[in-house]
Amino acid sequence: MSDKKGHQFEENIVQQHLTDAANRLCSPDVAGTPYFKEAETVFTEFRLLPEAQTIAVRILQSSEHPYVQFQCLCAIQDRVVKSWSSARNDAPYMVQAILQFCFERTERLLSNYFVYQKGYNTVVIICKKAMTSSPVDVTSELVDTLLPFLHLTDLRRLHALNLLTHLLTEFSLDAFTDLGMPMSTHMQTHISFQERYLLRVWKELMGMAPALLQPTGSEVEYRLLLKAFLSSLTKILSWNFTGHTQAELDTCSSLSADSEGILPFDPPKSWRMELVHMDNINAFFRMYDHVKHDQELSLLAMECLSRLGSLAGSDCLDGDDDAGHFPGDDIRVAFSGMFLSCLIRMDLSSLPPEICNGLSLLFYHLTYGDALSVCIKLDMEIIAGFYIVLCTCTKKIGKSSLSEENSFSDERPFSSAFERLLSCWAQVVEYNSSNNEYAMEGIGSIVQGILEQFMKMHLSPPLGNRQLNARELNEDIKEIVESDRLAYSGQLECIGQIARFCPRGTITFLSDLSDHLLGQLRSSFEILPRDGFARDQWHTKLNDLLEDLNWTIAATGSFLFGNEQSGDSIPIGLLGNVGETCDLQLLNALYGDLHQFDMKTVHPVPRDSLLGLVFRMLRLSQLLLSWTLSGHKDFLSPEIVISMLWFESSWVQKYFVRVDMFTNSSDESSYAFRLLLGSGGSQVRTVVRLLTRTAVCYLKSWTGEEELCKEAVKLIGALARHSELNILAEPEAQALVQDFVNLEVYIRSLPGTVKKDLAAAVATAVRMMPGNTDREDIWNRIVGSLKEKMNVLLLNKAQIRMDEVADICDIALGLASCMAGTIKDQQLSHQIYLLTEPCLQLAKHGSADAEMLSSALEMFDVNVSVSDHLSVEERLKLLGSLRILAELWVTTLCGSHRLHDGEERLSASFSSLVCTLTSTMGKQPSQECLEETRTTIRCLLKAFLQSALQDRISLSMPEISENFFSMMRNVCQFAHEVISDLDDEYCQIVCTEIERSFTAGVSASCSTCAAFLCQLGFCIARMPVYEQSSSTSQKIIEIARVSIRMLLFILFQPNFPTSAVFSTAEALFGLLCCHKNEYNAFVEGFVRSVPINEQRDAVVEQIQALVPTTLTLVPNNACASVFQKHFVSRYYSLRNELAIK
Repeated sequence: MSDKKGHQFEENIVQQHLTDAANRLCSPDVAGTPYFKEAETVFTEFRLLPEAQTIAVRILQSSEHPYVQFQCLCAIQDRVVKSWSSARNDAPYMVQAILQFCFERTERLLSNYFVYQKGYNTVVIICKKAMTSSPVDVTSELVDTLLPFLHLTDLRRLHALNLLTHLLTEFSLDAFTDLGMPMSTHMQTHISFQERYLLRVWKELMGMAPALLQPTGSEVEYRLLLKAFLSSLTKILSWNFTGHTQAELDTCSSLSADSEGILPFDPPKSWRMELVHMDNINAFFRMYDHVKHDQELSLLAMECLSRLGSLAGSDCLDGDDDAGHFPGDDIRVAFSGMFLSCLIRMDLSSLPPEICNGLSLLFYHLTYGDALSVCIKLDMEIIAGFYIVLCTCTKKIGKSSLSEENSFSDERPFSSAFERLLSCWAQVVEYNSSNNEYAMEGIGSIVQGILEQFMKMHLSPPLGNRQLNARELNEDIKEIVESDRLAYSGQLECIGQIARFCPRGTITFLSDLSDHLLGQLRSSFEILPRDGFARDQWHTKLNDLLEDLNWTIAATGSFLFGNEQSGDSIPIGLLGNVGETCDLQLLNALYGDLHQFDMKTVHPVPRDSLLGLVFRMLRLSQLLLSWTLSGHKDFLSPEIVISMLWFESSWVQKYFVRVDMFTNSSDESSYAFRLLLGSGGSQVRTVVRLLTRTAVCYLKSWTGEEELCKEAVKLIGALARHSELNILAEPEAQALVQDFVNLEVYIRSLPGTVKKDLAAAVATAVRMMPGNTDREDIWNRIVGSLKEKMNVLLLNKAQIRMDEVADICDIALGLASCMAGTIKDQQLSHQIYLLTEPCLQLAKHGSADAEMLSSALEMFDVNVSVSDHLSVEERLKLLGSLRILAELWVTTLCGSHRLHDGEERLSASFSSLVCTLTSTMGKQPSQECLEETRTTIRCLLKAFLQSALQDRISLSMPEISENFFSMMRNVCQFAHEVISDLDDEYCQIVCTEIERSFTAGVSASCSTCAAFLCQLGFCIARMPVYEQSSSTSQKIIEIARVSIRMLLFILFQPNFPTSAVFSTAEALFGLLCCHKNEYNAFVEGFVRSVPINEQRDAVVEQIQALVPTTLTLVPNNACASVFQKHFVSRYYSLRNELAIK
């Protein structure tokens, strides 16, 4: 007895110390003084006492100071979290004590709510700990204790609801609290709670719903009660009842070994049906109607309805019962009808933006699952009513957003609700029209109603006819700016779907819409606000108008010609019936009015939006022209076609946009040109001349927009390619050439790729000129101009700039490449040669610049490819220049410490040059040229292999590897003695690269390498017997022997590309024919080491078929005949033996 009194005496002392410390902490005069720190120390030391938990529970029952109560709860929670093993036995006692504290001290609820919140949190933490590591089921006792309180009428009911909300929050899978629990334990706790308690709590909550419709207690207490009730329901509906996500399943699969067998709890369908039972749905609607005038409570109720609609709309309710009935459909239809009835009774104009956003989410969820099965059972008038309700809500939403604490976790842009709703409506219309011939009656009027509502919702009257001061203008523009642009575009696309059933009304709608937007655009240019803020708003409105026009034109094209993905379009015959209306109203609105705008005013124009608008217009032009050409030539009048063309030319002249109709290289483009020619040739030629001059002028005034610069060059090239239609006639082509000759600005400002493309376009224009044109004079002018510029640079060597050198080399390269593509006479070869020599002189002064030297190498590559038209003297001089260029290449490459992007191009350019040079061996006009070429090849090949030996170039690059094997193949074919001059190290590089190429398994490289090996085999086969045994050819034969062994190993690997098998077999045969001592071992190894498969048989058949070809190429080669007989017979003999075994 005395001990008990002693403990009580000590607790009284501790409680007194805690109360004194709490009073000091709560006093404003003590803050920042030593007394404040002393008071903090008292609470810290108290929480560290061994018996702090037991003392805290007792003090919690007796103390009246809220801060002392809060610190006692903190001490209990610390003990639970940090020392659960010693606290687990007291868990039921602690929970009961805290519940008693919360439920019996309700009179101080509103003033000290933070204490009770801490109590709820502590109880939840004890329950979570107990469910995972204690045999005592504290949670079950807690739920059993709480549920009866839900049916009381005092504040204890509010405590029970708040505590349930905390339980539902903390036991959800998304709530991770730092309790030291692993993920597997948390998952187990979550699943256990859901399986054992969730549905039971839901039923109890729904059971108390009718009583909550009657106010009890004070107004503040009743409101808190409703808030706690709706919060608890929201927490339950936020749990996953529609099947677990992939992320949750992945989490389960990654659980630790001690949690093996734990899987997400999958509630049965009866659970889901219980949640969306019609009694529950009715209760929710009654509750929403009860709280709709309170913004916060109505938002919570709307969230409940939204989540309930999501569950009702999901496919988790699908599946027929024993009678073949689908209860989920009935629930969806009933839910939809009830909700529309509820909306009709509402004053939608008074709804806050948050509620409107919630309505849109609810509509989205309503049709989230199998939308068609729901909508078929809904009347079309109901869906149209939904749309009108959403349109009304749209005006209220603006740019407002939900607060963070009340926002929906699955919130989507509200425009998605419109799109889904209209899509569902379109499916209903399509279903009814295809299954009931009488169902089409009345559809047109409903469509018209939706279109009119769309116009009312999005479009405001023009501004130009009103005199507004700056303040009124700001307010008017602000309302337009705050509308959702996504809703406009999304709904317009969906309207295109439903309007297919009312084409005449839709064309009228699109015409009126275009007229309205164009009127707004015109009036916008009549008013230019002077105030800075108003001008910013004016810019925003103008951008929005242009964007709306963009989407209107896109919807017009989609309506007329169908969606590119779905292929749906209105019937051709139906379009023909309304063609006159379309021609007069729609096209005149789009082309006529917009064409008259003078955008070169003092008003700054939003360039991006404007270019997008014009691009849409041009795209629609192309669609209309293509459709007209497909057999409806009377659909577009010649006046409309000319209007289109002049529209394009004027906009290209002002802003230069992408003209797909001209740059398209397909046959459709040519047809379009022919149609335009038939509509008025002289006018079209004038427009094309304007386009050409505009592009050139745009290039001259280039200010850094490289993409548009490239488009200008692309247009010039496209116009040049169409000169066979006499569109780009000789005067235009001559003017284009003259502009190019005088282009000083190109050399200093345009990007290198653009310069090359421009030069190629000019060369194309010259090539496509009419037959009586004096092309030689034009080429002389162009080449002379470039050469003169090069000579000017060479005269000022001290001030030479590498960027200028690279620029002019790029221009010369582009011009020469195009000239070489269609070269027919010696004159053009000579012109290219005249451009090549100055490039070498410039390269000597800029050899350290990789890009410039690459251009020079590519220029020489082009010149070598057409060298058969050069004279002997020019050829010899060209070969001498190549040797000098090879020295420059080695110096530049070896002087670099690592490969940059420019040096990779340098290596590829040089390998391509060597490859081209080796291919000209069989075209030499004299023995002198042949010997000189052979010497030059030795020089260039050694330079190339030396760089590879020093790892300055990478033979593994596909382009370089292919060039390497091509040059080796050419050497074997025309100058095999060059290989004998190579050092052993170089030969080793060849062998290594052959093996690497086949091991990597790249089809293009394998095929090129196989072609080289095949040529190598035939090269050996052509040698006389005495020459095969000489030291001159030993290196070649060694390469062949290595290649045979490597091919035996690689040819039938599983990952070897099939496309390279036959060319490799050909190479193998070419090598084996030269080594009669090798093929016996080859046959044995080939048959015994490789499994029997179709690929091997196919290779054998290919080898057998190649024998006659080899005998033709090498008539005196006895090895081929012997090999054929021995190999084929031995192969099939061994194959049969193995098959029998």
